[in-house]
Amino acid sequence: MMRNRHRLMAAILWAAGCGGNTEPETTLSASLTDPAGDGGVADVVSAAIDVAGNDMIVRVVFTPGSFHTDSMLVQFNLDTDENAATGYTTANPGHVGFGIDCMIELGKYAPTTKAARVSRWSNGVFIAAANATLSTITNGYEATVPAEACDDDGPALLKVDAFRQLGTNSYSTRQDWAPDPGQPAIPLR
Repeated sequence: MMRNRHRLMAAILWAAGCGGNTEPETTLSASLTDPAGDGGVADVVSAAIDVAGNDMIVRVVFTPGSFHTDSMLVQFNLDTDENAATGYTTANPGHVGFGIDCMIELGKYAPTTKAARVSRWSNGVFIAAANATLSTITNGYEATVPAEACDDDGPALLKVDAFRQLGTNSYSTRQDWAPDPGQPAIPLR
């Protein structure tokens, strides 16, 4: 009799969603690797985005000698409509034929602010859409931002840029592109 009660209780808990995996399932994912040594003072070796439920988890890893938690800035650039004619475009080698609709910045994005911020391209400027807590991981950063902050929760294309803060109001030129200039963007699928 006691065994039947345990089985019945287990069945009820399972049906109610208890006792099973309650983590949201990853629905979209993109990851890239970039050769070590091809960047300057901010050398990206890997980056990833995972969309799970209402969250977008972004993380970046640098070569050990190039990561300085107090002065790094990384931009995850997303072409959410996969149309190079829309969004922010530039002639820099890493972005030719790429329209940035959403940018997620990790690190020191203002002289005294280190965090994660999502901005959307709208009417010719980037508009801040969401902020998030930034975590330092081994040789990099990780943050969880609201998935809807990019105003598009579907597939996209990804490119990553890395910079280093040099002074109170100055940043280095772009130190690394991932993928490298001339390489295709990474699909978020």
